[in-house]
Amino acid sequence: MKPYRDALADDGIPLAQFAVDDVEAEYQRLLASGVVFTQQPTDIGPAMVAVFDDTCGNLIQLIGAKPA
Repeated sequence: MKPYRDALADDGIPLAQFAVDDVEAEYQRLLASGVVFTQQPTDIGPAMVAVFDDTCGNLIQLIGAKPA
């Protein structure tokens, strides 16, 4: 598992993705708790995404649909 996880992290590919209602709000909440983000909230068209390091060598992506 370690080589797989390391390869994902080296390429900047998130291991997991979690849907949230408001990416910016979650980003601010987690940032205030000391979470280190590798990608700030980013507009990708129909959604916003942000990526953080889970401190175990994994990248985790937050994604949320933009309001209509």
